[in-house]
Parts: sequence; C-alpha cells; structure tokens
Amino acid sequence: MTKPVPVTDHAVLRWLERECDVPVEQIRRLIGEGCAPGARLGARAVIWGRTKFVIVDGHVVTTVPIRPRKGRRHVRRS
Repeated sequence: MTKPVPVTDHAVLRWLERECDVPVEQIRRLIGEGCAPGARLGARAVIWGRTKFVIVDGHVVTTVPIRPRKGRRHVRRS
C-alpha cells in the first residue's frame, strides 16, 4: 500500500461541495448570520446549539463541539 499524499482543507472542502453537493456557501452564510450578534458585541466566542464558534477580529475562525461533562446529564435549552 502506498503512503497517501497530504490533502489540504481547501481540497476537502471543494470536493465536498462539488462531489457531495454540500451547500458550502449556504452553510457559511448560516454560521455568519448566527454569530453576527455576538461578534458585533465583541464576543470572542458564540455558543450556538452544541457548537462553540470562536471569533477572532470579527471572523469565525474555528468551531469546537460542546460536550456535556462526564457524570452530568446534558440539558438542552430551547
């Protein structure tokens, strides 16, 4: 078996968009709109659903899943 070559995030994103019909721009817009109020207030992160969106200089730069602590039940708020 040959060793695989490295694949960039950009290449994965384009492949998901073109081969799997993932609506990347719609998802980008959805995240941007959801994080806009917090970003306008200067928040460094926005928690939305089960995800923490990290904001740097007004840009969403990464996401981190929110997981309940061990031994505690997760309570979903509406």
